Amino acid sequence: MKDPVEMKYKITMDLKKYDKAVYELSKGNEEQIERSFNLIKQHNLYHQGLKLYANNEKISKRVKEALGNFLFLAKKVLKISKVIIFTSIKITKCLVWSWKAVDAMLKP
Repeated sequence: MKDPVEMKYKITMDLKKYDKAVYELSKGNEEQIERSFNLIKQHNLYHQGLKLYANNEKISKRVKEALGNFLFLAKKVLKISKVIIFTSIKITKCLVWSWKAVDAMLKP
């Protein structure tokens, strides 16, 4: 018979229940725990990972580091988004001003 952890993992993955798949893998061997960590990162399941591995210092530390990296990148994306929006507003204002100037020149 196959490994029960592996069987439950496959079923939950087929159902796209990634949080359940992480849970099932967390009950397995070192290789399965490593796959659960990769699944945590891939599907942003950091909070669940912290709960599941609260008693496993090694994995818990890795989940915290991955969460920190994720939040750092999210903050950078937010800053870039703000710059793009601000720039778009400035460009729009310039275009409106230019349009008004051209319109004023064309009026008799």
